[in-house]
Amino acid sequence: MMSKKPQAFDFRKPVAHDAYAKEAFHRNARRRLKQLADALGLPPDAYDLRSNRGGVAVSGEITLHADRVYVQASQPATGHDTGVLFRLC
Repeated sequence: MMSKKPQAFDFRKPVAHDAYAKEAFHRNARRRLKQLADALGLPPDAYDLRSNRGGVAVSGEITLHADRVYVQASQPATGHDTGVLFRLC
């Protein structure tokens, strides 16, 4: 039996007005931001990883916040192709 390769999550697929898609968006973004924190060598007690689900008409945002870096993933309401905000603190 051949096993299927897991499909990558499509962060560009709109999730507003779809509770299941929004949950998947937040779960996958949190996982990716956790991977980023690991890649940056941040110990778990050196950053916050939080979700703000927002209302039904938006994606909300998922934020990685450490002493020196702030990264946030969301789907812009304007429909632009990127929803990743990077800031140095």
